[in-house]
Amino acid sequence: MSYDASTIAMLRTVLDELLVSEAFTRQGDFAAVDVAQCVLKLASQGERDALNIKRYVSSKLVAEAAA
Repeated sequence: MSYDASTIAMLRTVLDELLVSEAFTRQGDFAAVDVAQCVLKLASQGERDALNIKRYVSSKLVAEAAA
């Protein structure tokens, strides 16, 4: 799948924001590459809303931190 420049920029911003988020820094099981893979998986499934991507990934991170 290919992405246009604006989509790539949005995905990069989402990833950057997730990697500095409290949800990411408080959990210990996911590496940055795991978060990136999750973001790309959602994008490959057609998700283009940055907020939806951040919410989904953040919820996974919070769930891992609580486990």
